[in-house]
Amino acid sequence: MAAAKKKKKKPRRARTQKRKQLADHKRRLQRGPLRDAKMRIEPEGQVKMSAVLEDFVEPYLDLVDTGPGRRMLFTLSVLAWNAALRPPEERQAMVDTVLDEGLPAVSEKSRGELKELVAEMIGRKLDLFPDIRRYIVSHELTDQGHGFYLSVASFPLGERQVAGSQ
Repeated sequence: MAAAKKKKKKPRRARTQKRKQLADHKRRLQRGPLRDAKMRIEPEGQVKMSAVLEDFVEPYLDLVDTGPGRRMLFTLSVLAWNAALRPPEERQAMVDTVLDEGLPAVSEKSRGELKELVAEMIGRKLDLFPDIRRYIVSHELTDQGHGFYLSVASFPLGERQVAGSQ
């Protein structure tokens, strides 16, 4: 009989980073409308939203080559993902509000290009991920020197339970 594989233990730094990011998610959630929600880490039987978000963003990663650019790309992808979960008649207003209020110093031309990118991402979400109906309520992208680490907190439509994934 073959010996069972031992689960490789993550380095202390990675475990510490994961705990810190989960604590950061909890703090952000406690300040928002989901402050009463119960947080569950990687609920059994559900996809890891961090992996889903990475797959979702993958075709756009060549658009950025800096840490801040990558963070902005993931922020835009979260906006697109969540907008895609709204009724069609509410999507554009949500995108317009977030980009207009969140980026007041950006030129109209640049803001228009960002809105086009978000619209393309909304289409990608609807086409390729139609069955994943989870709002992303918090995300954090951390540069670890040798790559980036993504942490995501999400919840299913209609529930008050938040799931975290790394």
